[in-house]
Amino acid sequence: MKIGHNMKNLGNYILKKARIAGICEPWADLVGTTDSVGELLKLYVKGIDFCLEKNFPSNADLMRLGGKVLEKYGIHVDKEVSGIGADFTVLLGTCKAKLQYGSFSAAQLFVKHSSVANVFAYDNAFVMIDCFDNAVVNVTAYGNSKVVVNVYKYAQITQKASDNAIIKVVHKNKSSY
Repeated sequence: MKIGHNMKNLGNYILKKARIAGICEPWADLVGTTDSVGELLKLYVKGIDFCLEKNFPSNADLMRLGGKVLEKYGIHVDKEVSGIGADFTVLLGTCKAKLQYGSFSAAQLFVKHSSVANVFAYDNAFVMIDCFDNAVVNVTAYGNSKVVVNVYKYAQITQKASDNAIIKVVHKNKSSY
């Protein structure tokens, strides 16, 4: 979808908010020259570390920007999500998720705010999880799967591994990256 008159205003609004959040000039140039919602969301995915650390854009702005298109990029805000986990998933706000990773899949999962994620890894899957704020992540791993969980500040993790599965939990002792 190309940014029309109203979307161009939204693009300028997002750029202004990005500058306030402290975006560097090369990335500001990228944001400023995008002409579609899809391109802006691709930048969100590519710059996920900045976006999560700065809470940028806000959940409300993400919803205004992407609406139902967010899910195409693996971004969920205040939703219930279940099924086979995608290779890139972001849970924001008050999401409740039950995600399964198997069959040699490799995935990244980001859990933020007050979201709760129940993660099941099996059949040689590899899952990298970063959890922040007051998020809760419950991991069950089996069947030679590998899960690495980076825990920031107050996020909580429970874990259960069997069948040669490995869960590595790293407490970062800081609020973000």
